[in-house]
Amino acid sequence: MRVSNIQKWFFSEKAFRDQLRSWGWIYLFFASFSLLTGLISFGVTLRWFPISDMLRALLLDSLLTLPVMFLPGMLATGVLALSFVPFFAATLSNVVHILLYHAPI
Repeated sequence: MRVSNIQKWFFSEKAFRDQLRSWGWIYLFFASFSLLTGLISFGVTLRWFPISDMLRALLLDSLLTLPVMFLPGMLATGVLALSFVPFFAATLSNVVHILLYHAPI
């Protein structure tokens, strides 16, 4: 079986570890908004349904993260920078709604 140079590079130990580390930070970026909203909602309502909503949101975060993982470095950084504002605004509005009305949007 022939192995290309790209496959050798991708599966080399150091490159693969570095790639996983950057993917982990990207996923953590997207997942932090859902985790924050779910934990605050659970703390305010003291019910378990916010946890199931948070886990469902983490699945959606995974689907958002997949395309960003395969973008080149600067393009991925640009996508993350542009997506920060809408994610932050949605999280902030959801947290304010949770604190005022004791229920997520």
